[in-house]
Amino acid sequence: MLEDHIRDLDIQLRQLESERYSFPEANEVFEAATHWRSLALRALAKDTRVDFPLRVCEERDLLDLLENKIQKRDGGIQRFGMLFELSRRIFDIVVEITPPSEGHMGILNILKDKFGFLVSKYGFHIVDKNPMGMTYSSGAVWIDLKAGSRPSSCCTFGPGSEYSNVGELFWIEDLLYLAGDGQYEELENDIEIGTENKLRNHFSSLAEYWIKYGHDVLINKPGIFDLLASAQSARDAQYTLRITKGKI
Repeated sequence: MLEDHIRDLDIQLRQLESERYSFPEANEVFEAATHWRSLALRALAKDTRVDFPLRVCEERDLLDLLENKIQKRDGGIQRFGMLFELSRRIFDIVVEITPPSEGHMGILNILKDKFGFLVSKYGFHIVDKNPMGMTYSSGAVWIDLKAGSRPSSCCTFGPGSEYSNVGELFWIEDLLYLAGDGQYEELENDIEIGTENKLRNHFSSLAEYWIKYGHDVLINKPGIFDLLASAQSARDAQYTLRITKGKI
């Protein structure tokens, strides 16, 4: 059934492509429907990285918004009605696909196992969770842990109760650099962690770094984030220098 709807949506997209720039809303609908098609394909492939019920909720809001815009155009509903209807049928199927309770490649179980000390020793709580990872917060410090292709992107943290676009953002390399641990350079390079075993080994190492070097951060020791900011600036300068010299 989902495959049939995707095929029909493809037909609608091909018909719309030639006139997508005829007026602004047409292009908005084309881009949104292209995105909905990609979401449907990921559902068809059983992509465990996606929280499909959450995504469908967000995309339904967008569909309603676009449909309201199109209704104000003469003949708009006649032109785009079938595309909207197909997208709704796709959403009705995709919303029923529940992500695995253990997360993508078992990441949620791995994090609970390796980072349980954040809860038991430092009073952190899980404040956000999705198939790719989770965020812990003590109210004064937050730590975001997630599966990723780049080791450094698997662990970010900062002061405050949660991540903010205007707040300070640090990476695990900054913590290692501040501690004088040269392994920070290894984490600046891309590596393949595309299996559950490699993912578990990677987060085991990250947990060990936090246990060894992270106490002052986890208790929000006064001045620790100023020290991290200085370490980050110095590390960034060294990274730029290594790129300039062709060492990366």
